[in-house]
Amino acid sequence: MEVQRKDEAQQGAGMFGTPSRRAVVGAGCAVALGVVATGTGLGAYMENDDPLTDKPHGRGSATGAYAADDVILSMCNNCNTYCTIKVRVADAADGAEANEGATALVRKIAGNPYSPLNSQPYAPVPYETRPEDALSPDGGMAVAGRATNGGMICLKGQSGIQLAHDRFRITKPLRRVGARGGDEWETVDWDTALDEIVHGSPTLGTPGIAEWYAWAPKKQVEADVTLVESGAMTQGEFDAKWADVLIDTKHPDLGPKSNVSDTFSSCDRT
Repeated sequence: MEVQRKDEAQQGAGMFGTPSRRAVVGAGCAVALGVVATGTGLGAYMENDDPLTDKPHGRGSATGAYAADDVILSMCNNCNTYCTIKVRVADAADGAEANEGATALVRKIAGNPYSPLNSQPYAPVPYETRPEDALSPDGGMAVAGRATNGGMICLKGQSGIQLAHDRFRITKPLRRVGARGGDEWETVDWDTALDEIVHGSPTLGTPGIAEWYAWAPKKQVEADVTLVESGAMTQGEFDAKWADVLIDTKHPDLGPKSNVSDTFSSCDRT
């Protein structure tokens, strides 16, 4: 009787406690069969029910037609992935419907069909395909109920339309007025802004890029670093040679002063 209870306890442990070998093998086979079935089903769906090549089902007479010259290939800046995008634009409306100051309106943002990043799980359009064939729809809106707008893009990327036409969007260069931190600004034209960025601003008393920008060939700097490390060149000689070019001669790995402009360009990422 005692042996029988012990066997029953072991069977119970196999069912509800530590799984038995048979249970582990059975569960593994079930998972494997599930993966195979799912993969087979997905493959069959993509082969027979591809939403880009399925049977016509649309109604109406709209064509959704536009040409390749209505498209701008650009890059999304809404996150650090920087997806390539296809932007469909249209001429701004006239009269009361016109967008303030806009000469074109963004109608749709989609993925760049040439990019594998925006076409998964499908293949991208072959790179040698002419833009006239790759960027304009096939005119199947009336028949198939859709227009080919491009590759895939996330919702944040599609919201670029809201950013482009935001009523508070800054569309002209702003120059600080008064002391730094005063939060007072004035608009200037693009020529003035670019000139002061490059050559300095007399109004603000700030230097321009041309005054501090410098570049140095990497191999020459590395060769001199090797000489300093071996004792063939003193640190003072290295400083005198590269002080006007490198960000910090004590840290030549930071590179030339031209790298500072690269840092500026990435400061808007959050």
